[in-house]
Amino acid sequence: MEPFKFSAKVEPQDLRYFNLYSFYHRPMGFFMTLIGLIMFASTQWMFLGGGLVMQDEIIMTLVSLVVLLYMPLSLTLRAKGSHARNPIFSKPLNYTFEEEGMRLSTDVDLGEGVSRESKLRWENVYKVVKTRHELLIFSNQVNAFVIPLNQITSQYPTIRDILIDRVEDHKLENIK
Repeated sequence: MEPFKFSAKVEPQDLRYFNLYSFYHRPMGFFMTLIGLIMFASTQWMFLGGGLVMQDEIIMTLVSLVVLLYMPLSLTLRAKGSHARNPIFSKPLNYTFEEEGMRLSTDVDLGEGVSRESKLRWENVYKVVKTRHELLIFSNQVNAFVIPLNQITSQYPTIRDILIDRVEDHKLENIK
């Protein structure tokens, strides 16, 4: 296989999408949303049924909205902060898909003793997910290489074909 190279710059909104995907595709994200919705609906139902006074309804509505809105806002702020603090995001990342795996490198000087390259063998890929905004190549349950789809539109068919050819089918989500 001839190495396939492309570059993409990860922006704060790309990290935000990844954080939101990671949180809401785990049980904790599902349960927090469910609890917030149940709190909100039951508050409104109890108020309409005459079981709550206006002050209690306002407090419980605010608490349910905090439960529903805290994580998305927190994850957005975390993504912006992480992007601003990490110099690797200041320039496009260079991706190379090879016979044995993928390689990610950067042109940013990360300091003495810090590698500017990361490798992931195809057999070590945990899963690959295509979302509406990005392609996520997970190395484990938590960490992923984030590739913004809006920057690889012309290369995506080739990338997809390589992933289908190299990564086991059960590890591919929404790729085909």
